Amino acid sequence: MRMLQLRLVLLFAVSVHLAVAVELITYDPLSTVCSPDSNYTTNSTYQQNLKILLRSLSSNISGFATATVGQGPDKVYGLALCRGDLSAAECQNCVAEAATKIQQSCSNSKASTIWRLKCELRYSNSNFMGTVSTNFFFLSNVNNATDPILFNQQMKVLLQHLSVAAAANSSSMFASGQIQYNEFQMIYGAVQCTGDLSSANCMNCLNEAVAFLPYCCVERQGAVVIGAACSIRYELYPFLRGSALGLQLSSPTPSSASRCKKTGAAVIAVAVAISLLVLCILILGLFLWRRKTKNPSPIPVKRDRDDDPELLDFSLASIRAATNDFSEANKIGEGGYGPVYKGIIDGKEIAVKRLSNQSGEGSIEFKNEVRLIAKLQHRNLVRLFGCCMESQEKILVYEYVPNNSLGSILFESDKRLPLDWATRLKIITGIARGLLYLHEDSRLKIIHRDLKPNNVLLDNEMNPKISDFGMAKICGMDETHGNTKRIAGTYGYMSPEYVIRGNYSLKSDVFSFGVLLLEIVSGKKNTSFKAADGAKDLLTYAWNLSKENRTLEMVDGALGESYNRKEALRCIHIGLLCVQEDMMNRPTMSSVVLMLGSSSVTLPAPHPPAFYTGSWSRQEATSMSYSDGQPEDQPLQPLLSTSSNAVIITELQAR
Repeated sequence: MRMLQLRLVLLFAVSVHLAVAVELITYDPLSTVCSPDSNYTTNSTYQQNLKILLRSLSSNISGFATATVGQGPDKVYGLALCRGDLSAAECQNCVAEAATKIQQSCSNSKASTIWRLKCELRYSNSNFMGTVSTNFFFLSNVNNATDPILFNQQMKVLLQHLSVAAAANSSSMFASGQIQYNEFQMIYGAVQCTGDLSSANCMNCLNEAVAFLPYCCVERQGAVVIGAACSIRYELYPFLRGSALGLQLSSPTPSSASRCKKTGAAVIAVAVAISLLVLCILILGLFLWRRKTKNPSPIPVKRDRDDDPELLDFSLASIRAATNDFSEANKIGEGGYGPVYKGIIDGKEIAVKRLSNQSGEGSIEFKNEVRLIAKLQHRNLVRLFGCCMESQEKILVYEYVPNNSLGSILFESDKRLPLDWATRLKIITGIARGLLYLHEDSRLKIIHRDLKPNNVLLDNEMNPKISDFGMAKICGMDETHGNTKRIAGTYGYMSPEYVIRGNYSLKSDVFSFGVLLLEIVSGKKNTSFKAADGAKDLLTYAWNLSKENRTLEMVDGALGESYNRKEALRCIHIGLLCVQEDMMNRPTMSSVVLMLGSSSVTLPAPHPPAFYTGSWSRQEATSMSYSDGQPEDQPLQPLLSTSSNAVIITELQAR
């Protein structure tokens, strides 16, 4: 009886939603934008050309069409796009009606766009083909999802899969599908790009549209986000024809009904568990109190940081005792910011990073790293236990990661371990997931800005953990980029827009990841690379091999024939996508994780990598010198130029 009542309630909710959806569909056109900056005169050559263009688009289109009419200042560029499930006749009717309405609404305007629910029509006196605009508008359902956390999770997974599928579908740039929401409902979605976009630009446009959702349509049962070059839509009902329902994704999440069935048992179990937990805490507290009174700990640890109550504030005495007074025998590494020691506190292994006074990381960077890592919890990020700021010391206490850094294992002959292909792929995927967490899934949106092999640690199962957040930047929820006059990072891993102009973004980390991926596959270091074909860096070498269909020559010779060729080719392809010079062409980390995890996703063709044909010339790169006697991993003093295109670098490594 209860199940029947639940089904009736859900049926009523769906019927209400459908009523709202019907109201949305009758609101047509959705939007019309008329440019106020440039107008044509009545009966002018431009108007005649425009009429010819509109007739051509509406009569010849079957899904997507472009046209140009006229010459010189009277030339008109036009584009029409229909939703992927329309027939040719329906498409032509929709565009013809749009052409009539746009002339009525935007009379004498030289550039206009009209959006209907099933088609889009755009014209202009300037060539807009192939460009991506991140200006969007939206319409959303007035009702909220009953389980917003689960709904948003499933909706995002669906749209990410659809975005990759649409970008790979060069014939229509359209994809649709559905995913399980709960036992009774599915989420239906569709995404589409205009056919003049490249696969990479389509992916970027759709990613921007998905990223727009939290600011307009969070928790809504349905929404449509529309831009000049792409659109996305999701609903709790099938708004497309059945034949257009492409991807079918299932949910790993337990259904609502199964959760309801287990509620009574869960309550009893929780009550029992809480009682046992309280009893255990009392016993443990008594045991620790008696132990402390008999044998006080020689390594006092206190928790008294007002700004970060979750952090442990270690005393300098406890750190000295744990590391045997920073003895050489306990030293496990040396980086640009100072030595790292292994220690033991209360039987737990720790790693102690002691920042040198000459490291260049001051109180601001130190507090930044402490504040950042304390709020981050992910299996592919190093865990911070606490810190110490005493007697002018700045010390960080991390979890101990036994296999040292990825850089030492890949590039240092005395520490190099044989990495089989499965392990390399696991490391690549783990780093990607860690970055995705930083960019999209953590409580903060974080740009790392210094991703390199020495900042990736490996645990005893060779799982990667991203570390060193001293250069990281926190972005607001509506931010994806920033600018700085103080460029900090490591030469060879910094993106060109960051090195040249100080522009950093999530795509800067994507570039660094791409370099790292190519290094892991090849076993070669980008910052000290030489090739017989004259390539002066690993990126150019990979690009040259791919152009000549010799991509597998990139794979580390230490692997011999013991690797999966398809996976290796795919990884190198993804690496080249990540290091493209134009940041707009680089994928997001969510796309990277999806591409790494699904061999069925078609990858777009990459453009040349940065520093291959880029604006930063080889002469500029080789003119940067190092201070005499300074180790490669040490941060440098700023190199100042008196030219108008001055570049300030505070951290470099030889290429």
